[in-house]
Amino acid sequence: MHDGINFQRIVELARKWQDKTISEVEKQEFDTWYNSAEENESIEVSTGFGDTEEGVKRDILANILGNIHGSGKADRGATMALLGFNWRRIVAAAALLAAFFSVGFYLIHTKRDHSAELSSAVSKPASLADIRAGMDGAILKLDDGHEILLDSSADGKVKVLKGIEAVKTKGQLVYRSGTAAVSAYNTMTTPRGRQYHIVLSDGTSVWLNASSSIRYPVVFDNISRTVEISGEVYFEVSKEVSRPFYVNIPGRGQIRVMGTHFNVNAYTDENLMKTTLLEGSVEVSSSSDKQKLLPGQQAILNGSVIQLNNAIDTFQVMGWKRGMFEFNNTSIPVLMRQISRWYDIDVRLEGNVSGRKLGGGISKYLPLEKVLKLLEAGNIQFRYENGVLVVKG
Repeated sequence: MHDGINFQRIVELARKWQDKTISEVEKQEFDTWYNSAEENESIEVSTGFGDTEEGVKRDILANILGNIHGSGKADRGATMALLGFNWRRIVAAAALLAAFFSVGFYLIHTKRDHSAELSSAVSKPASLADIRAGMDGAILKLDDGHEILLDSSADGKVKVLKGIEAVKTKGQLVYRSGTAAVSAYNTMTTPRGRQYHIVLSDGTSVWLNASSSIRYPVVFDNISRTVEISGEVYFEVSKEVSRPFYVNIPGRGQIRVMGTHFNVNAYTDENLMKTTLLEGSVEVSSSSDKQKLLPGQQAILNGSVIQLNNAIDTFQVMGWKRGMFEFNNTSIPVLMRQISRWYDIDVRLEGNVSGRKLGGGISKYLPLEKVLKLLEAGNIQFRYENGVLVVKG
């Protein structure tokens, strides 16, 4: 690589350019590198990057948007040399892509359907090799209906209500405690291929898995703290005896929280709602049943009936938050729904796969193609056709 500047610095400058924080001196720094790069220069990049020109374009953009391990940093694994590519042309193409995304996505305070944008703005990948792991990102809907796409908005203060601001930093949004003249709600949604961390005004930390949402008051009142969720959400609730914390799951049930750490899996495409307690105490209720949990227990809500699982593998349950697909006697349909949400890909099952069970663990930050190669060891076959991942036992 050119001695004057390293790849990490190029990524940093690209991000600053996109966020409109780049200085004139830094623009000159980038131009100096750009103009001095040789046509067929061998440049070392992470093996997590694409090995085709299109792959490199995509992954440079992903890095600009903070898509490498959800932190904006390149994979620190082994490196390979990109030989024979016109690097200057690749960078230029990536810059054009970045400009497209800046114009198309960096739209704050509009009433457009950003969820549809995220799914449709980019055409379906041509092959499995083009499908990368999910990333930190979410859509924030304000009380007045305006939306903010947190994937591409710059870090800093976010006005969430008149006189009230939250602070966005890498992969999270932190609300500050305060008072509001009126009752107002925000909704955070993570589409497929996104996850996000939010700190509510009372200090409660919330992590949203892919295809999840939470609706919450900008400022909690003095009586109680109530939020509404869908999908899979992990909570670390700030304990306040005088203000109980409630989690509502529309059409399914409610969880009363007494200062605790717990996970709720309430995806609408899963038959069962599962609440797993790691620390503290919660009470899960339905229209006709109620159960109080102890740490290490899981409440399974089937319709309106709640059953307790006293032998739950909490390590497996919390795998998604650690960046893992953890499966312990997990059925293929359940696992493939997880993969569908994280890699933003449609899945179709063929043959007799519903009864198959798998065990093990795979990093969810691997490219999809590598994940599938590992799963093929369990005598499962995959093919990709017309933008759909077909699974056959």
